[in-house]
Amino acid sequence: MLGNGYDPLDMNSNIRAQNVTSGNGTANPNRVLVRQIVTDGEIMMEFLKDKYEYKPRVTQILVNPDLLILFDIDMRGVKYDDMVTASPIVNVQELTGANIPSSSVLFDMAVNSQNSTVTGGKYTYTTGAGFGGAEGSYSYTSGGFDQTAISWKDVFDANAVNPWSFEEAKPVP
Repeated sequence: MLGNGYDPLDMNSNIRAQNVTSGNGTANPNRVLVRQIVTDGEIMMEFLKDKYEYKPRVTQILVNPDLLILFDIDMRGVKYDDMVTASPIVNVQELTGANIPSSSVLFDMAVNSQNSTVTGGKYTYTTGAGFGGAEGSYSYTSGGFDQTAISWKDVFDANAVNPWSFEEAKPVP
């Protein structure tokens, strides 16, 4: 019953702050490899982290009869201790509906953005006190994000069919 195998969303822990023991966002990213693809035939999203010391690539593609969108930020050439290097971004949107005039259908951030400041990839990870450097913190050049402040119960869809090893630890609506 240790770790997050019993209660992966950490909904039943009164020992420590919520999410600290869930594992959600608490690993040392320098020690993690992951690939996640989500698709439904209209939208495809991929998160790819294929090098230990380097940041991930995030790709989103939407294709439907009225709209085409490609967003891609490839941070894989930037290490987690580098807050200075901006990562290459592709952000293209095209309206493709039958009633759209051809002169106003395309937006390409590389060409059409008037005042673009790219901060994507400009963040660092500081090793934490958890196992293998886990439970560290992220610092950003602009803004911030505390991954331990998210209530994962709020984004859990209890009405969907979700495999759950221990039903008594499954969040309820």
